[in-house]
Amino acid sequence: MFIVIRFLIYTLPLVVFSFFYAIRTWPHQLAVAGAIMFIYLLFVAWYIVRNSVRKQSDDMTWRELLNYLITPSFLLFGASAFMVFINDILAYRLFAVGVALILFLFLENVFIYLYYPHKYVLSSLENVSAYSNLLSAFFVNSAYYGLSVFLHIQSKWLFAGVFVINMILFLQTILINKLKLKNTWLAFLLVAVLLGEMVWVLQYLPWSFLVKGAVLATSYYLLSNMFRYYFLQSLNKTVLYRHLLISGGMVVAILLTAKWL
Repeated sequence: MFIVIRFLIYTLPLVVFSFFYAIRTWPHQLAVAGAIMFIYLLFVAWYIVRNSVRKQSDDMTWRELLNYLITPSFLLFGASAFMVFINDILAYRLFAVGVALILFLFLENVFIYLYYPHKYVLSSLENVSAYSNLLSAFFVNSAYYGLSVFLHIQSKWLFAGVFVINMILFLQTILINKLKLKNTWLAFLLVAVLLGEMVWVLQYLPWSFLVKGAVLATSYYLLSNMFRYYFLQSLNKTVLYRHLLISGGMVVAILLTAKWL
């Protein structure tokens, strides 16, 4: 069992890179390749979770499976959409390698957390998930604005899809930090509304799709971390000022250095 799990995790980067190679070489097979990749991720996550020493019941297994599947699935989806705008083949390959390694790092942390609790570094899984979700938010939102600019695709359904993805990413942040939705539902709705309004308003500003995506991702980073630390009872002036400084600095740096439309 452990040999199979280690094999699945260590071969994941190769499988992910092969997926990106396939959709670059045969873009008309994107739907088929995406379905196969999702099934593979589902199988890997299920196989890791099903015999976990932390598992308490079959119901717990399925809840954990959903929790551990959201981050890699949306990172893979967002990266696939974002890579449409990468023309340079070397940059494309480096990007694919980076995404593959992040997915490996996430599942490796899941494995250590579930099977070797004594080796697990406190909050490492939560932090890897948080940064992975941040990248997913950037990829998904940038791709949304990129499609609007370059392909002139403006659809309420596309906006609704991006809105739902942002909500699910924040929901996963709540779940992986072992917070109960019944205690955080108001914050969940507030973040959903704020991000939804920002997605809608930013599309009318004369910024490039990368700038819009980066601003959205920075906002997601600030909101998700503020509520995360608040409900974990770890929010203090130092944490607040640090995140405000980082987020504000990132936005200023992005707006000063990026190319505008």
